[in-house]
Amino acid sequence: MKYVDEQETPRHAEYCAHLTTVDEVERRSGLNFFHALSQTAQDQLEGRPGALAVRLGCSP
Repeated sequence: MKYVDEQETPRHAEYCAHLTTVDEVERRSGLNFFHALSQTAQDQLEGRPGALAVRLGCSP
């Protein structure tokens, strides 16, 4: 599960509103977290929110 809180995000902001993908975190940070995986595997993992978000009640 990934989420991004901007610097000005209030402490008690709704968590689900800040969910994002690994792709977005990588874009913002310039990092490549799963560089050892094939590009196909990276695309499958990084382009969608994880299953835990749905289990916590966040809609995809």
